[in-house]
Amino acid sequence: MSNVKISEGIFPIDQFGKMGKIHSVFDRSFNLKVGERLINVANYSGYLASFGLYLEDTLYQSLVPYLQQDNLVKVFSKGLMIYSREGIKKITWSDCEIVSLQAKNIQLTKEQQDVLKAVLEEAQVETKIGLPIDCHARQIFAKLRQKELTPSEWNEIISYLIGRGKGLTPSGDDILVAYLVMLYVRKDSRSISLSHAFKQRLLSTTDISKEYIWYARQGYVNSLVYQLYIDLKNNKEKEVIAYDVQQVMRIGHSSGNDLCYGLLLAIDDEEKERIT
Repeated sequence: MSNVKISEGIFPIDQFGKMGKIHSVFDRSFNLKVGERLINVANYSGYLASFGLYLEDTLYQSLVPYLQQDNLVKVFSKGLMIYSREGIKKITWSDCEIVSLQAKNIQLTKEQQDVLKAVLEEAQVETKIGLPIDCHARQIFAKLRQKELTPSEWNEIISYLIGRGKGLTPSGDDILVAYLVMLYVRKDSRSISLSHAFKQRLLSTTDISKEYIWYARQGYVNSLVYQLYIDLKNNKEKEVIAYDVQQVMRIGHSSGNDLCYGLLLAIDDEEKERIT
């Protein structure tokens, strides 16, 4: 396994600027703010964010003493230099693995989508999301199943879901992130309408969640969702797809369940009456 992995969406990592600062620090990851974008630097071997940079244990641990919020960071195409009260720390790498996480152009047949739908329904993802499903929520989810929505309906959906729920990526955000990319995969025109609606609004949510939304608009997903798409495309057995879904569902407190429910909403293409 490569010591360094980089999502193709942020490669080369100095494309956003040569200087940045540490935006936020967590147990095994931190976020850099470079220009208008975030870079998620993490030490999770099994997970890469759509805007992610993975560092293996030794390399990541060498940075830990220097990781304080707002520290300046110089960004190179193959390295980082952190300026801290503890001193200056520079890491470099000679080679890295560029990881494709662009799902926008993946094509799935109706049969492949049906396999995913069956697995998601069997996993009962709707009962596990991080939002209470009250009457208003049911109305919003019903709208997301409609084949056509007006701009005002998209605005209503975004107003209700974005920022709703706990955590760094609120549940409502995760649902729409997965929903949008699945619409791209299905070549569904609603993807254009939703992406446009996102672009027109100032989103009241966390910076990290805004970044996932921005990359979803470009068609990027995290590595676990991408693996699910690839296995579906390659006609892997239903048991493999079920395993992939379980891996996604394990993300965060409820984020994985929320992502899976977004996928289900996007492929639930039964003809629905317009909700008024």
